[in-house]
Amino acid sequence: MMQKIIATIILLLFMAGCSGQNTTDTSSGGNGVFDEVAKTFTGPTGKHKVTYEVDYGDGNMVKTTTYYLNENKIRIDLTSAGETTKTYSVDGTITMCTKQGDSFTCLTISPTDINNPASDIEYNFPEDNIKESGYILSRDGTITVSEHTAKCYKASYGETIQRYCFSDENVMLYTKTITEEGDIVIFEAKEYSTDVSETDFLLPSGAEVVDLGKELQDLQNDLGNGVGGDTTAGMEALGECYSGCDAQYGSDTEALEGCYGSCLG
Repeated sequence: MMQKIIATIILLLFMAGCSGQNTTDTSSGGNGVFDEVAKTFTGPTGKHKVTYEVDYGDGNMVKTTTYYLNENKIRIDLTSAGETTKTYSVDGTITMCTKQGDSFTCLTISPTDINNPASDIEYNFPEDNIKESGYILSRDGTITVSEHTAKCYKASYGETIQRYCFSDENVMLYTKTITEEGDIVIFEAKEYSTDVSETDFLLPSGAEVVDLGKELQDLQNDLGNGVGGDTTAGMEALGECYSGCDAQYGSDTEALEGCYGSCLG
């Protein structure tokens, strides 16, 4: 679950263009379109809130994502199958909150913690990678999304085609990806506004907050102490135990939780 959340965060941060760099034209166009797209990815202006419907194209996998931005504060709400996860990034501190029953439990990790998944991530428009991969970029007209006119670009490489559409503030309002296997993923803004306040970045009322960095360090220490002081061996043993649980109980969630708990001793 955590890896899926982090992957979505990285995707949305890239869509919003957290930072940029100077770029030049590529051979695919020569008409300034690469510079134009790169400038679009240098980031949105002002604060905003946008709610996306995410359609994975199979008729069943439809999720809702709400993205908040205000200077160095980011919040992303993911809703799928009636379950909601709220993820916050405030001054580099990442907090992920999941609803359990009527209350939220939040895991937080500071920007200085070595376990912070965003500690070594840079968000730049990948000019060199695009040039080397044979990307072809072109302008692709405009569309109306959530009563806003969005300027669109098309990017293709091999059999994969992507369409990106931005508001005047450089906020991504629509993106459609068609892979070489024929899979389709669509992000479409259903609501878009600039009405964002500081209260939008407060954790859910009454949430239980757990310092994930401390918990991980304590776990590593316990594992190390339990296997002759060898933390690596302890982590490997834990992984083997988890794998055994998966093989034995499959999709039996209740049994898996009990088995995982026994792995931790």
